[in-house]
Amino acid sequence: MALELVYTSAARGLRAGTSGFCTVAMTKGMPPALVPRLEALGGYRPGPGGDGPEALCFWRVETATGIAHVLSVVGPAPPDHTARTNKIATYLVLSPEELASAGPAAMLARAGLLRRSWAGAPAWIDEPVRVPLDGDPAPRACAAWQAACGDAGWAGVLASSFLRDQSKPIHVIYRAGLDPLPLVDEAMRLLPDWVRWRATFSTYFLQPVAGTPCAWRFCLEGTAAADAARQSKGLVIDLTRPLDAAPESRFVRMARTGIDEEAAAQKARPKAGASSRAAIGTIELAPDSDPLPAATSAARPVRRPMPTPSVEVAIEPEPTVKPTSSRSWRPR
Repeated sequence: MALELVYTSAARGLRAGTSGFCTVAMTKGMPPALVPRLEALGGYRPGPGGDGPEALCFWRVETATGIAHVLSVVGPAPPDHTARTNKIATYLVLSPEELASAGPAAMLARAGLLRRSWAGAPAWIDEPVRVPLDGDPAPRACAAWQAACGDAGWAGVLASSFLRDQSKPIHVIYRAGLDPLPLVDEAMRLLPDWVRWRATFSTYFLQPVAGTPCAWRFCLEGTAAADAARQSKGLVIDLTRPLDAAPESRFVRMARTGIDEEAAAQKARPKAGASSRAAIGTIELAPDSDPLPAATSAARPVRRPMPTPSVEVAIEPEPTVKPTSSRSWRPR
């Protein structure tokens, strides 16, 4: 089960001699070396309106023993003991068995999974968090993207661009009042399930954290992050401005219809051992050769053998989208 850490401003922290912004609660068994890495992810500034929004994030934190898969929420909190502005961050560190096939955005959408408040004295948490693993992981028509920009296909542009080059961050700029998490969830469901837990993201991105990649950076209009995003060289999807129809590709069509053409074609192929060479099952990991916006570079589709969903890759960035074996962090 998942290990939990709560970080906020307090007169006294959980560890001796700590105060101010510090860890106030933590599950017993949390690796000590992971604690400062999690605390460094809790940067927060109110939006241009002086309040929220929350930042819902998925991180892959590289450690000496493998990759720690971390879900987090950071948001405003009531004034602290000195009556100053406060924030609170909660982190869940998942074991490999808790990486649900629907992906991290679907898990973050579960109400009550991450705590938003802490009251009372610092305390050790005895029981790990039980993480729900059910839910439909299938792709679906991207209704949230359709409502946000008039073409659901832009979710497919986000997904296919990530598969082409996982080392380049992608920025999405949105207006206040729009909930980015459904956008993340819909785009993530277009990815093969084994790669969903490599698509790190923040729904309220402020600035990079050294040593911890953030692949999908959702930036609120009016923030410095949004201004910087518009100057970046990578793909920028600006939902605050009119967008043309997304360029045609398999992923764009999947975003519009919810139908994975490649998966449907595989089901129609003869099984292995039949006379047809089409009996060998493959999966298309890159999008069609249709052109993408000028902000991205085209790449030829690469066909690779179907990977085992539980395989993880420890080192980022990676030169290809084919998974290789590595260690995943697990609690001790």
